[in-house]
Amino acid sequence: MAKLKPRELAQQAALQGNTDDAVKQLEALLDGGDAGAAASLAEIEAFRGQWSELLRHASVFLRKPSAVYAGNVFTDVVHLVALAGIKKGAA
Repeated sequence: MAKLKPRELAQQAALQGNTDDAVKQLEALLDGGDAGAAASLAEIEAFRGQWSELLRHASVFLRKPSAVYAGNVFTDVVHLVALAGIKKGAA
């Protein structure tokens, strides 16, 4: 069996419902310069209702959307930013 990469481990933790571990792993990736991890953090923060944290991580990702290969991630993060605005009462 192939060894999982750090991002795959974080994804696996999140899919298993262990979002605390996923956040720790994603924050380590982000600290290492992986701007794509910020998009995943924003998704988890939306799930948790952590709107300020979502906006902080979304802004990191939106400064470098080429950090991920899938264009739908950009669209998803933009939608999460809009949702955060609504939830925070800015809309």
